[in-house]
Amino acid sequence: MWWLGASDKKNLALSYSDREAADREAAARDAAALEQEDDWDPSQSAGSTIRARLDVGRVLHCVDTVSCAPNRGIFDNKSKQSSGEMLCAVGGRNVLRVLKVGVGGVTEVIRSLNCTTGTADGEGGSGGSNATTSDKNPKGAKASSSTSFEVNDVAWAPPDAGNSRRVLAAATTNGVVSIWDVDGERATSDRPLSAHNRTVHRLKWHPFEGNQTLVTASQDSTVKIWDRRGQRRGAQCVATIQPNKGAVNRDVAFDPHDGHRLAIAMESGQVAIYDRRRPNAPVGRFVAHGGSVLGLAWHPTWAHTLATASTDCTVKVRGK
Repeated sequence: MWWLGASDKKNLALSYSDREAADREAAARDAAALEQEDDWDPSQSAGSTIRARLDVGRVLHCVDTVSCAPNRGIFDNKSKQSSGEMLCAVGGRNVLRVLKVGVGGVTEVIRSLNCTTGTADGEGGSGGSNATTSDKNPKGAKASSSTSFEVNDVAWAPPDAGNSRRVLAAATTNGVVSIWDVDGERATSDRPLSAHNRTVHRLKWHPFEGNQTLVTASQDSTVKIWDRRGQRRGAQCVATIQPNKGAVNRDVAFDPHDGHRLAIAMESGQVAIYDRRRPNAPVGRFVAHGGSVLGLAWHPTWAHTLATASTDCTVKVRGK
């Protein structure tokens, strides 16, 4: 089994210094390639210009983006210029916002989404590419205990072809997961899911099941798979996985090459591989790092290739 590190499998560990050297080499190659393109304009390159800025007055923990246009990305690869708009979701303490970002700057489509009550306060505002919009509530203002929440993670579902509606999931420190249908300047919420007993550290949508299947990883030592199919509002938990009793699960991801397989990262330094059809026992498990594993990602085109990042200051890539 490839994840057990057989002799014919690669196991590459990159230190910070190694990664910095690799980054410099990659940047040099990119610069050389760009010099060969006659129509390249440095002012249009990613990172050279702040396209939009929004000051919400609170610490933000997470961000995710998705294209607004059906069947179209944010950037046209041929012209390397913005060809549409994107929705940007940001979350933090008592804040979950959806912003629309385009060539002209930022528009706050949904003023505030409340993960506890499932309500949306819609207010629009616009500004130039460097415009700043401040939160109505002053920095440090306290929310009532009945509506207080803290967003740990946000994720847009893979868009349906030809459909402008987008679906957003948000995970909170009180174990609640909220799912929102965002269409234009409106947002409606499914019934908030009391998904876990403790903090939800990560949530991920299935890579090719649209907005139907969601997986969550929690401090309560469980990972849960949720199915929205056949549910008028909300989602049904169809599988509960507990890699280790008492273990803290920090990240989770479905394998894009095998829709039933998922990897789970744990604070213990272990990574477990499960088949969602058999959630009671792993199909593979290994000690990935000497420290906590806080992040993992499958390679989108290389089968059986998994990257992990740890507090031991290394990232490791395992695969064939």
